Amino acid sequence: WYLYMLIGLYLVIPFITKMVLNSTQRELGLFTLIFLIIPPFLQLIVSRLGHTISSYAFSAFFPVAVGYLVAGVYISRLPLKRSLFIAAIVLFIAAEVPVILSIINTYSKTSQLVYAFDYWGSLPVVIASVSFFYIFRFLFEKIDTMKEVGVYSELPRYIPENLNPNFELRPYQESAFCNYI
Repeated sequence: WYLYMLIGLYLVIPFITKMVLNSTQRELGLFTLIFLIIPPFLQLIVSRLGHTISSYAFSAFFPVAVGYLVAGVYISRLPLKRSLFIAAIVLFIAAEVPVILSIINTYSKTSQLVYAFDYWGSLPVVIASVSFFYIFRFLFEKIDTMKEVGVYSELPRYIPENLNPNFELRPYQESAFCNYI
């Protein structure tokens, strides 16, 4: 299923790129809202009324994938602020708590693990994903700033010394260890 979606994304990326380059931040936010937030709300409302939305309708995979693509651009243009970082953490937790409580509730009643919110276009997943994108962008930018300023820690000697001598530690692996430390 995802291969067809990827082919579709590759076909529309030139048009999306043109749109993104000529859009304001507000327009990108509106586009993201239309393609990421509204479909899960519609699905939630319609399901509460006892109906389902066809997977070929507005809530299909492709519009959600385009929404995630544009959301990435939107988030990359957001300023790096501590207040936005904290808001993203709060949003992430607020999106995941109902999911966890639902899983616990279902498990306590049926003794089965049922994931009711596992669709990547569902509202909790969308909110968690978008906030997670910002959280990681913020953290990676801070790591890059620390590297530039020189506050970045060196790789401790005990890490390469405790690795198998037959395996060479590559630069990206050293960087990953330093990021973790």
